[in-house]
Amino acid sequence: MKHYSTLSLLSIIAAIALIMVSSCQSDKKETPDKAVQQLLQDAPAEVTTTPLTLVDFEHELVSNGKIKAQTVAELKFQTGEVIAKIFVKNGSHVEKGQGIAELKFCE
Repeated sequence: MKHYSTLSLLSIIAAIALIMVSSCQSDKKETPDKAVQQLLQDAPAEVTTTPLTLVDFEHELVSNGKIKAQTVAELKFQTGEVIAKIFVKNGSHVEKGQGIAELKFCE
């Protein structure tokens, strides 16, 4: 059994790697002029156009993030009673004077 030094083993591995890399390279190398000639044909290119029209966008866009209201109102009742009814949902648009909630008065 022959003993090889570390340096000779590394040399053999490097030579094998060099052979493998050089054999994988393609011999087909196009010149830039040849590539341009293939893209530019003599025949005119046909293009189909569609006029722009104003239509409703009926697709759903899904995105992650947070929405923050421009204005926030803090609501307080003058008494500490139990809320009986809530007339709006979180995020609803309300007008000045609109009823938002009703208290249940306990006697």
